[in-house]
Amino acid sequence: TVALCKESITNVFCPVLIIHGTADQTIPVSSSRFAYAKIPHMDKLMLLIENVPHRILDETELNQDVLHIIHDFFDQKLVKESTRR
Repeated sequence: TVALCKESITNVFCPVLIIHGTADQTIPVSSSRFAYAKIPHMDKLMLLIENVPHRILDETELNQDVLHIIHDFFDQKLVKESTRR
């Protein structure tokens, strides 16, 4: 439920990437802003993409750019974690 998600978000301690289209009619942008604000650490990134609907990767003009952002985020976080060991 939404209440459970709102309560649980403060227990997230892994790196977080939020990508949200501002034209999303399925989930309001305010939900991503709320989640981002409640995540209790700074190892987080939120990217709002103007005038893009819910299914960002279906936007053929943007999907490669978004995939690169996702890849770079995970590459940076996984490399960072693996060098700690």
